[in-house]
Amino acid sequence: MDFADLWSEPHDVTRAGARRRVRPARGLRYGAVVTVAQRLELRLLQARELDCVAGWFDDESTRMWVGGREWAARALSLAARLEGRFVLLALLDGEPVGVLEVERRAERRATFTVVVASARRGRGVGAAMLRALFDCPQLAGVRELFSGVEQGNLASERMHAKAGFAELAFAGSHTVFALDRERFERGPTARGNRCASAYRGFGTNSR
Repeated sequence: MDFADLWSEPHDVTRAGARRRVRPARGLRYGAVVTVAQRLELRLLQARELDCVAGWFDDESTRMWVGGREWAARALSLAARLEGRFVLLALLDGEPVGVLEVERRAERRATFTVVVASARRGRGVGAAMLRALFDCPQLAGVRELFSGVEQGNLASERMHAKAGFAELAFAGSHTVFALDRERFERGPTARGNRCASAYRGFGTNSR
């Protein structure tokens, strides 16, 4: 999704607590996500590697929720022109498994969009990619991560929940998920999320 649309204008925000709590898919345990994350490498995607990821966007669900083959090229073009914006390639044991479009924002925050190769879904790869963001050099100093998931994309909701993200609010047709570094470092049993207190002022500082 385009976070410029999500954050640039005020929204009628409903607290996510009014809705059911998203729970991770059965069979995926936190320890498994950590194990995958330890084998994962995030690095900048290069233009010459676009052909390697293009096939992921032929997947029906990826086209529905993110876009077609032009998405990765457009993301790289924006990253080349806009400071604080970049595209990361996720490698698991050296094999490409996903991409992340990330934008650093004011107040030590960042937003992102994630795409996981269809053949790698359901194995904790997506959740591991999200947790690896806090260790990414390009996000050094970032304390809060935000992501907007279009309502109805249950697989993405479960992925964010497994990575430790909490439902924070509704904005338009999207559910906002957030994770702060303190909660990330405390682990899966941590309670509370300092992002909640910062959400309402996020839009005015986003650009």
